[in-house]
Amino acid sequence: MNTPRPQAVQGPGHTLLLILGATALTFALSFIPFASVLTYPVRLFSTFIHETGHILAALLTFGSVKSMTVHLDTSGLTYTAGGLRFAISSAGYVGTALFGALMLLGARSERTARWALGLTGALILGVTGLFAGEGSNIPVFLGLGVAGAAGAVLFKQRTTAGLGLKLGLGALAGVALLGVTGWLLATHGLLTWALGLTCGAALLAGAWFARERAARFITAFLGVQVGLDALKDVFGLIGLSQIPHVHTDAVNMAQSYGLHPIVWAALWSVMSLVLVGGALAFLVVDWRRQAKRSSPA
Repeated sequence: MNTPRPQAVQGPGHTLLLILGATALTFALSFIPFASVLTYPVRLFSTFIHETGHILAALLTFGSVKSMTVHLDTSGLTYTAGGLRFAISSAGYVGTALFGALMLLGARSERTARWALGLTGALILGVTGLFAGEGSNIPVFLGLGVAGAAGAVLFKQRTTAGLGLKLGLGALAGVALLGVTGWLLATHGLLTWALGLTCGAALLAGAWFARERAARFITAFLGVQVGLDALKDVFGLIGLSQIPHVHTDAVNMAQSYGLHPIVWAALWSVMSLVLVGGALAFLVVDWRRQAKRSSPA
């Protein structure tokens, strides 16, 4: 008698395989010449997450956010006012590690992976629209609105509009986009806006259109990459904290609460290790528990 084969269940064991694959890809890229060109956007993304941690901590502790910028050298800067300084300064490095841990956990199923990608994409778009750049974003929205409206009319009337109208609408859209670009260059927000819009839209598209395995792998890869970046950055902060006149989040904490910056950097290192390691330990324990349940008595 033929016994039907049981269908494969993509549970905790499959999640660990995804994470191992994402980790292998991350380390492989570190040994490939010029692969830094490929990982550079992910480094910028990690910086965006770092600065978003500062923003969320400021808002959650009843402070305000003045601006947020990401720079070409993968550094970032966020200006806040009020709020709890301890939480705001800590939320950059620790928040990035927490994001990496949550993305690792999000890769456990198709549903959680899609939610993780979608919520992250929406958050990035919201942060971009509200805080990216050092000036008001009202001109940006007005310019994009004018360009979008002109483009929509041009697309709708593409077969009936005369040449003059088409040229006029195209010129209007072009001038509006040039105005937006000039404003963002003047307010140091062009890279931040480009990064935020690209990453936010890509993550929303992944949440909506990617196949199950692709969605889960993207989530796992971002979790591994951002988690490793968080650990690398916070360990690097320990070295920077020993250099005089270098302004860092640890220096902010030392100025506000005392203790040497290296103490704060070491504390954040431990917290980051606990977060990322805890997520991995949970996945391993979950896998072993499921394995015991499925094994014959």
